[in-house]
Amino acid sequence: MTAETHAIVFDMDGVLIDSHPVHRAAWREFLRSLSVDVSEQDLAFILEGGTRTDILRHFLGELPQAELVDYGRRKDEIFRSMEHEIRAAPGVLSFLRELERSGLARAVATSASEIRTASTIERMGMGGYFDAVITAADVVVGKPGGFTGLALDLILAAKDKPSGFRRPSAEPWRVGDPLQITNS
Repeated sequence: MTAETHAIVFDMDGVLIDSHPVHRAAWREFLRSLSVDVSEQDLAFILEGGTRTDILRHFLGELPQAELVDYGRRKDEIFRSMEHEIRAAPGVLSFLRELERSGLARAVATSASEIRTASTIERMGMGGYFDAVITAADVVVGKPGGFTGLALDLILAAKDKPSGFRRPSAEPWRVGDPLQITNS
């Protein structure tokens, strides 16, 4: 981080928490319950930052809203039954404490629901470390498009996949690249 950095925005799944194996298992079980068998390669789509509705449509096609809601509820029930396996990413709590001491603003931007985000942040011991939390409920378009133009002048992104955030120029941030942007 440089002296010009004012904030850091974290993705939740795969950055703050090690949840990808549980997401894969829950989606696999849900899809199998519908007799939809997907390869590991196809299942990688779930980690690209889309909303649950985007993922359902990807695997099942266009569905009536009532069916999307029902399937989403069923998938979430499966996920919740496995949620106890999720852990904070190694070193993330000490890193968040250091960032808090530094005075750098901290935010979460995730395609997860507001309820799951809040409960996960609390359960992982991360409550109180974030100045802002942006969830799927806060955007019309999921990642990457939904998180462009954040109100911060200069930010640093912590993201597990390049698909998650995009600069206003539409260039993806790359994993491990501490990129700063402005809203100009």
